[in-house]
Amino acid sequence: MSNTDRTTQKSPAPFRRFDAAKHAFDGIESNAAMGLALAAADIALILDSDGVIVDLSFHDRSFVDEGAENWIGQRWADIVTIESADKVTQLLDEARSDPLTRKREINHVRDGVTDLPVRYCAVPLGKSGMVLAIGTDLRSLSHQQQQVIDAQQKIEQEYSKLRQAEARYRVLFRMTSEAVLVVDSARETIIDANPACVDLLGRSISQIANQKLPTIFDSGSWVALSEMLGAVRSGVKAGEIIVNLGSGQSVSAAASTFTQGGDSHLIVRLSPHQPGAAGTGRSRRSARVMQAVESLPEGFVVTDLNGEILLANPAFCDMSGLANADLAVGQPLERWIGRTGVDLNVLIANLREHGSVRNFATALRDDYGSSEDVLLSAASVPDGDPPCLGFTIRRAAAVASGRAATSPMMRSANQLTELVGRVPLKELVRDTTDMIEKMCIEAALDLTRNNRASAAEMLGLSRQSFYMKLHRHGLVDKENVEN
Repeated sequence: MSNTDRTTQKSPAPFRRFDAAKHAFDGIESNAAMGLALAAADIALILDSDGVIVDLSFHDRSFVDEGAENWIGQRWADIVTIESADKVTQLLDEARSDPLTRKREINHVRDGVTDLPVRYCAVPLGKSGMVLAIGTDLRSLSHQQQQVIDAQQKIEQEYSKLRQAEARYRVLFRMTSEAVLVVDSARETIIDANPACVDLLGRSISQIANQKLPTIFDSGSWVALSEMLGAVRSGVKAGEIIVNLGSGQSVSAAASTFTQGGDSHLIVRLSPHQPGAAGTGRSRRSARVMQAVESLPEGFVVTDLNGEILLANPAFCDMSGLANADLAVGQPLERWIGRTGVDLNVLIANLREHGSVRNFATALRDDYGSSEDVLLSAASVPDGDPPCLGFTIRRAAAVASGRAATSPMMRSANQLTELVGRVPLKELVRDTTDMIEKMCIEAALDLTRNNRASAAEMLGLSRQSFYMKLHRHGLVDKENVEN
């Protein structure tokens, strides 16, 4: 075996050396050697026989910010991380016995920030015992690796959330007592079914999945069901219908739509229908009530006890500028109702206390920024399933027009105009201001059922200022004024 082969086996790196033309480096000048070092490295260190940095060179000014110039005079092993200190020792030992060491990644310590990663190899400098450490900056690679790790962690977190959401969906899907089918909207193919559906249809999951939806219904019922599904696909809220299964059993069917992964799906809910005079009568009465509510020219809204909308009729949608009632469901009523944030709170507080409120004057704001005066009448249904609040909303303009000629404000205005020319303008303005202030206070007290704290908040006054005005206008006895 030749000497060249033995040399190649002795050191695994580099794979090939300048063995054929290494005489080209004979007698190389120091300037040329430095040029080679700088060309080959992002940073180069010259170390003495004890591993102390004698000098260094770099051509990226960012190393100045890293404090590299302060390394001169320090032992190389003292300015790297603990796990990199052994690598430094190995590089220096190899450099004393081999013209070129294999590359090692070494991390320099930086205060308060992440380590500075550099990939070094070492070259002995003649017989002086000095070593040249040639380094490649790995900050960019390290940053990219960190980005990959961060992205992987985010993917894992999102995947974990999806698994948890799917687990919750599965638990609810299996626990519900109502039969539920998940259907591909375009192909009308059943994707999934819950255990309640298995019991209702008398088939296993494998027999239900991937079947066409029409196959589980009686052919005479499919037309009505198809019309309902078509309405749901177009965004129309469809009510329940009575259809027959293939077995002849009568069921109540309802459907809704959702989108997942860009595909549209249907959720079809089935529940056994028990025909009977009482049940049929109630269903028909409920249907007639809903038709009447939908046809009302006045806005009608049902909310939960916190004011979140459960149902809204087309008249309310028209008044609030909504395309359909689905956009209102789940939204707080105060998004559209109330001049101030306290209006609806006062109304709901009165509903809880008294059970009903009539002709509560407030304002309705639509989604386009305009506002109009409205009158609300409301009732509380605490024993409902679920407990709820019902509101009717009328435009105040039509109601007010019939009362304008006899309103106290108009009568007072007529009286004041008769005083023009006989009383100085300054006194007229002062009296008018006092009159309006008194009327506003009386109106606030009337709206809040004499709740002074709520009335003060409605008028934007502190309690002390409100009580002073009550006393000044003779609306409260002096001994009742709270300080």
